[in-house]
Amino acid sequence: LRLDPFGRGVLTRDVSPADPGRDEAGSWTPMSPDEVTEPPGPLLAFDADGGPIAAVLPPEAVWLAHPEDRALRADTAPRVLVESRLPLTWTGWRLVQLDLSGIAWLELEPAGEDVPRRHIVRGRARPRLVTGAPVPGIHTTDGLAVFGTLPTVRLPAGDTRWRVEVRGPGSGRVLGAVEASGNRWDPERLWDRVPRPVLGELVVTVTALDTAPVAGLRRVVFVAEGLDVAYSPALRLTAEEGLDAAEAVLSPAPGMTASPCAAMIGAADTGIEVACVAGPVVLPLRVTPPYCRIRIEPEPGSAGAPTAWHSRGPLQLDAADLIRGGALRLDLPGAAADPPIDVVTARGIVQVLEPSKRGRYPLRRMLDTVSAHGGAELRMSVGARTAVIARISASAPAADPWLPG
Repeated sequence: LRLDPFGRGVLTRDVSPADPGRDEAGSWTPMSPDEVTEPPGPLLAFDADGGPIAAVLPPEAVWLAHPEDRALRADTAPRVLVESRLPLTWTGWRLVQLDLSGIAWLELEPAGEDVPRRHIVRGRARPRLVTGAPVPGIHTTDGLAVFGTLPTVRLPAGDTRWRVEVRGPGSGRVLGAVEASGNRWDPERLWDRVPRPVLGELVVTVTALDTAPVAGLRRVVFVAEGLDVAYSPALRLTAEEGLDAAEAVLSPAPGMTASPCAAMIGAADTGIEVACVAGPVVLPLRVTPPYCRIRIEPEPGSAGAPTAWHSRGPLQLDAADLIRGGALRLDLPGAAADPPIDVVTARGIVQVLEPSKRGRYPLRRMLDTVSAHGGAELRMSVGARTAVIARISASAPAADPWLPG
């Protein structure tokens, strides 16, 4: 078999004994569903090049053809990359390309009393803990990420039985425990009897109960279930005193409190300390709104090391820094792209620096400009706001007949 996802659909060819290596386009003929499927699992899988996948699915982009009235099921929702159409002879079928890098198994919904065939994704033979994205700007006092949703345990498909357990800090009391096989695992069962909202340090362990030597899992995560936060401005830029002043507003879930719920963060500070409380649990946190950082990275291939990240006030540079070379690098959390940088003197904008594909602004590119004008400011704009990110001092400009005035 072979798949032409944007043309003739599922194809086959008869291999001639006289010429078994023949693989011309004209040797492939379209097929109908009755010729290639067998119940109870009419699910056809092809790799990104259209080649058939007969055994274990790879953890990458895969084309799948299946009856559209039988939905795909997996341990976690796969990402849809492309959806295409099959020829008219395949009416009632769906053709879709999925990213299987984050799932352990895939199957079709059962039809009647038929037992669906479960397709395993290669490399997913161990339990996994899926945490989702952390709450932006929220960390423990030790700098660890805090998650606003409960973690999800993913078990490998099969009949091996597992004990999934979640405890409080260290060897604290058991909050929830479930025993199940991968084929009958429902991740929500782990939290059925856990008091909500969940707050604090959680220790999640997964242990195989059968005699098979299968590796388990132990992870520690910090959770503040339902916690949300809003910052104004969404990204703090550099200011003369340090950073833009910002406001942080915390929105805890019902049953949880945060103190303080709202606070101003001054120009000289990057964050503030708060505490979340739910029942007997108190979780100290540090709130750090996203802010701009700047550093100088050395020339590629040199033995130099990047400077420490700078965030409080404009970075101070001189002509020697430009001669030495390297590149200016910006860290702008949440920004859609690296903005252009304006080189500004008393005459106004005299040069505009665009970032390279790696997000670097080469310093030597503005050496002649800065030398001719005796110094400059580097400014960037994010939305409607403009900030000075660096000041460059240089010697007085030489008499240059090409410069006006």
